[in-house]
Amino acid sequence: MMLSKYAEDLIFSKEVNIRKKYSNSELKLFNYFYEKTGGYFPENIIVLNQFVFFFLNPQDYFFLSKYIHKIRKDFNSTKVLFIRNEEKLIKLLFSFFPDTYIHDIQIEWIESSDERRLSVEKILISILFLSYEDRGIAVGKKGSYIHTVNKLFSEYIFIKNAECPIRIKCSLDQIQMAI
Repeated sequence: MMLSKYAEDLIFSKEVNIRKKYSNSELKLFNYFYEKTGGYFPENIIVLNQFVFFFLNPQDYFFLSKYIHKIRKDFNSTKVLFIRNEEKLIKLLFSFFPDTYIHDIQIEWIESSDERRLSVEKILISILFLSYEDRGIAVGKKGSYIHTVNKLFSEYIFIKNAECPIRIKCSLDQIQMAI
């Protein structure tokens, strides 16, 4: 069910929470990041699949971005990403796709039933791009990046005061399809 613009705005303005228990390797990454950046700690670190997500204070993000190439060199087969640790859902979504032009974002509320006939609610966020290139960057090779982002949102990132899961989908906007 597509939501009204007002309902979308309410969801996008919701605060998000990142819940994480740290493993020993992630605690070592905190120390590594501190040493590599000369005294800055990330606000959160999540290692998932072949990705390492460093969640940074938004005020420090652009300053710390100059270190990403040095850090990526130290991680051979692992993809390293700096994400702005935003409090609002809409800003956090944009920070997961920094190298792309996002044309629009839409929300659908999905209700379905499981095998026990219980109603299951989920938020489907469609991120719309104008080019196949931008969509390809957002999805990643064989869909690896978008699958990892969806796993992050299902296991670690939650909307405050709403425990329904979020799923993200990347598509081309209908404007592009008509051209």
